[in-house]
Amino acid sequence: MAAQPQLTTEYLQELNNNTELTSSELVDRLSDLEAQANVLQLSPENIELLASYYGSYLFALFLDGDLNEARFLHQRFPEGLSNSGPILRSVEDLLRSLYTKQYSDIYRLLTHTQWTQTVAPLAQRFRERFSTKTYQLVSKTFVTITPESAAHYLGLEGSNEEVIESLVGKGWTWDAEAGVLKPKKPEASETEAATFRTSASSDVRLGELVELIAHLTQS
Repeated sequence: MAAQPQLTTEYLQELNNNTELTSSELVDRLSDLEAQANVLQLSPENIELLASYYGSYLFALFLDGDLNEARFLHQRFPEGLSNSGPILRSVEDLLRSLYTKQYSDIYRLLTHTQWTQTVAPLAQRFRERFSTKTYQLVSKTFVTITPESAAHYLGLEGSNEEVIESLVGKGWTWDAEAGVLKPKKPEASETEAATFRTSASSDVRLGELVELIAHLTQS
């Protein structure tokens, strides 16, 4: 039987940089380390390792689409760990923003936080996955959408003209008279297409479509 890997910064970096691991496999590997994390004292020499471990574990759960388990993990944090530094606080803020679907905050945290070397690979993977899935969902859900709403949901920065130019470049249509964008619909099966035709409306709030976005981050 192989020896249990030890919880070290080097091992966390090895896991987080291993793109061949699925999100569920990464969750399993990190879960196996929790018993070791539980016995570490919250001392100056252990704070960085514990923050890296729990930050990585939360991001792995985000990637796996399991926000409920991420909330349970957050409740298991060692007392006082949340005050250990800005990185872990940013991951905690991201958890709250994901759960309440505060899109502007999600993109701000993912884009502008200076993630540590250990956590950065998972933050980048999650940002790419979240952006892709949100783009697909917006494209399927909306018949028309204003540039402001598109920028909000897709994390696009810049002027309305820049947002329009970016999305038109991806095949969307700009209706200047109505002041709305018409998303390019992704290919879908006949069943999916029928579902989205009946559920889509003109520039409705994405947050109202609870059933469609309940598992936005699901793999």
